[in-house]
Parts: sequence; structure tokens; C-alpha cells
Amino acid sequence: ALCAAALICALSACSDSSNTAANDQVAPAAEPALVVQAVADATEAASASHPLCDLASFADVSAVAGGNFNKLDVIEADDINSVDCVYLDMSDLYNGLNIRFVTTEKLLATASQWQTAAEYFEEWGRGGTAVAGIGTSAVWADLLGGLLVLQGDHALLLTAAKLDRADPAARAKLESLAKQILERLP
Repeated sequence: ALCAAALICALSACSDSSNTAANDQVAPAAEPALVVQAVADATEAASASHPLCDLASFADVSAVAGGNFNKLDVIEADDINSVDCVYLDMSDLYNGLNIRFVTTEKLLATASQWQTAAEYFEEWGRGGTAVAGIGTSAVWADLLGGLLVLQGDHALLLTAAKLDRADPAARAKLESLAKQILERLP
């Protein structure tokens, strides 16, 4: 709503006023395309953030998924049981990496069918391929299509759009990112 108001104000500044006297000096009007770009740039400057999403930087994500990750979308609401950090490569919209954080606290607050992160992990990790050395437990979860990790009251799901899960090197990169995030987890 704030962006729309700013856009309307900026565009109205571009229009020629019929009430201006002929002798008044009027500043040149801004190009509408430049105004729209300025509003878009201001919106990007106020990009989404969340303390959990700050545990992985754009450089960390780019090292795993390639490309140039430079945008973060945070999906969080009082009525959903996770915080999703969606990292985007704006030069390749098919290249994305998502880190979903499911916490016991969030599960309890949303009256989820799972009471703890461990229950969530158990449900969604069943049948997956176990991964040693990450968190309390970790699996390549077939149902979720990514790496599911349990550490204390946190379950993390890491998925990457262009990750070839059959490639051991690609899997190792995502596993390394999961370890980095767990080390930074408060």
C-alpha cells in the first residue's frame, strides 16, 4: 500500500498541472519509467528479512546452487507452522533455494498436528536416505524432495530448484550449507 501511494504521488508529480501560471518556472517532469524504477528500487531496498534467514547469506547460497543469488523472500505468518526463506537468483528465475525452518515453538503456536520439530522430522523424513554427521538426524527426504535436518527444537528442509539430487557433489554442497546454518543457529 505504501509503494502504491508513493507511485501515485510520483506519477502525479510527472503530470502537467493546468493551474500553473504561464510565467511560473516549473521543474522538468520526471520520466514515468524512471519514477516506476525508483519505486521498485525503494521496494527492493526494504527487502524481506528474518533472523533465521540471516543464517545463510547470498554468497553461501550461490556457492551451493550456482548463479548470483540476490533476492530473499520470507514467507511467515501467524497461522503457518514454518518460516520459509526463499533465495532467488534474479538473473535466472528458475534458480532458487528454499530453507524451511520448522520449530517446536511455531508448531505449538499454530496448533499443528505435530507438537515438536522431532515429530515433524519423523513424519516427513520416513523412508528417506539417512545422512550422517548433520544435526541430531538428517535424511534426504523423498516426500519433500530435499534435505531434512533435525537439531534440537528445529527442523530444517533445504531444497534447491536446480540441484541434481543424484549428483553426490551437489548433495554434498547442500549438506555443507545445512552444517553452516546449524553452527550459526542460536
